[in-house]
Amino acid sequence: MLGLKKFSVCKGMEIWYTGGMSTTDLKTVLERAATWPEEDQQELIEAAREIEGRHSGLYELSSEERAGIERGLAEMRGGKFASDEDVAAIFRKARSSAA
Repeated sequence: MLGLKKFSVCKGMEIWYTGGMSTTDLKTVLERAATWPEEDQQELIEAAREIEGRHSGLYELSSEERAGIERGLAEMRGGKFASDEDVAAIFRKARSSAA
């Protein structure tokens, strides 16, 4: 489309606009996002968190990320992790089967 730019909002959802987006455009997109399926809204939230993290230097973990970290730490504390030797053996096997 001549003179129009495409902006991908989420998977399979795009809008076309001219020039830069204004605050009003952003508000319109966010209002429309409220009608999207939950999965698409979550994707938009995650993207916004990443962008905010670039601006603030801080990244806010999602509840799923926090839970994953907690699971990993609990497994580590319980001794459920691979030794250096185990990891080296896996890499040796992967390299030999790839050749």
